[in-house]
Amino acid sequence: MLREEIYHKVAKEFQTAIGTALPIITSSKSNNEVLTAWVESKEDKREYELNRIILKAIDSDKYQSLFRRVYQLEKRSGGRRILKNTIYKKAWKDINND
Repeated sequence: MLREEIYHKVAKEFQTAIGTALPIITSSKSNNEVLTAWVESKEDKREYELNRIILKAIDSDKYQSLFRRVYQLEKRSGGRRILKNTIYKKAWKDINND
């Protein structure tokens, strides 16, 4: 892990904002290999699950129907504070008839 001073020095030198990124999930359709990184916090775990659902939808050509169902569920929630993760899980379950 780099010290904060190094981040500031590089950002000032290159005139850009910098940061680190943790790849949550990557997939290769040709090899069907899925590489995952460690998920540390609860929020990261939710993001990981959300990305996994989206990846499954893309791989199975259900991306459009997933987002239609997500939109319907968000609209029906009526402003209640429901986690995005919960909505995506419900939508995925609905389009797969589980």
